[in-house]
Amino acid sequence: NECESNPCRNGGTCIDTFNGFICKCLDTWEGVTCETDVNECIRFVGTDLGCQNGATCTNTPGSYSCRCTQNWFGIHCTEQHDDCSSASNEALCGHGTCINQQRSIAGVPNYRCICEQGWTSVGHNPSCNVDVDECRDTRPHCSMSPAVTCINLPGTFHCGPCPPGYTGNGYYCNDINECEINNGGCSQAPRVQCTNTIGSRICGACPPGYNGN
Repeated sequence: NECESNPCRNGGTCIDTFNGFICKCLDTWEGVTCETDVNECIRFVGTDLGCQNGATCTNTPGSYSCRCTQNWFGIHCTEQHDDCSSASNEALCGHGTCINQQRSIAGVPNYRCICEQGWTSVGHNPSCNVDVDECRDTRPHCSMSPAVTCINLPGTFHCGPCPPGYTGNGYYCNDINECEINNGGCSQAPRVQCTNTIGSRICGACPPGYNGN
C-alpha cells in the first residue's frame, strides 16, 4: 500500500492503486504528489475569479491576492466603496460581520451584516443588536415531553432542569427506571412488584397476610 508513506502533500488525498497511487489534490495544488502551487493569477485571468478593474494579482502558496487600483475595493476589486472600513465592525454591525454591498436603496447603508447566532437586525438598520428570543420560536429548543422551562438570555438561551423522575440536560429528558434501584423504593421484605411509569413508578399490592401501601 503505497499510501502508507503519505506521498501526497499539501492536503492531497492518496488513493492506492495496483503497484502505484494517485493523489487527489486540492484545487490550489497540482502535480503527481500535489507539490506544485497553482498560479491562480494565470489560471483565473479574464474570468470573474481573477483580479478586476486593473488590479495587480499576486500568487501565494495555495492562494492569491489582489491589490486594487484607486477607488476599487473587495477581494477581487469589484466594489467601488468600502463602507465597512468607515468604522469598527462592532460599531457598524454589533454582534455581526460587515459585508459591503454593490447596490443600495436610498437611505439604506451600502453594507449588510451577517449576524451571529442568537442575534438579528430589524428594519433598515443592518446592525445585529436585537436579541433572538429562542424561547418563542415555533420549534421548541427545550424538552416538550416532559415540558422544561426555557430561559432566554442575550444572544442565547438556557433550558431548566428535567423534572423529578427524568434524567438529562433539559434540552432532552429521558425517563428514569426507578425499579432498577432498590426495587424503586417498593417493599423488598416481602418483595412487591415495582412497575416503572413515565416519570415515576407504581408499587404493587402487598401479598396475603400483609397490609400497607
